[in-house]
Amino acid sequence: MSILSDGIIDSDNADNVTAVIRKAVGREFTDDSRLVELGVDSLAAVRMILTLIPDSDSEIDLSVLVDLRTVGEFRHWIEQQAALASSSRLMDERHD
Repeated sequence: MSILSDGIIDSDNADNVTAVIRKAVGREFTDDSRLVELGVDSLAAVRMILTLIPDSDSEIDLSVLVDLRTVGEFRHWIEQQAALASSSRLMDERHD
C-alpha cells in the first residue's frame, strides 16, 4: 500500500502503512506484535489513522479500535477503511 497525495492508501505498496506505524512506535515489530506492548493507545491509533486517511468523508467507527490487538489486525482494518474512503470518494465524483 502506498499513500497517494490525498492520503488515500494505494494497494501497490504496504511499506507506507508500516512506516507510519514504525514512526509512531519507534521500534521494530511484526504483524503479530501486540499494539499495547508497543505502547499504542487509542490516541496514537487515531493519529495514525488521520495520517493514513486524513480527508475521509466516511464515518470511521473508532470503537472498533478496542478490538484490534495486533499490528496485523490494525493494518488490515486501516486497509479496509482506506478502501471504503476511496470508494466513497469515487462515488461522490461520479455524482458531481
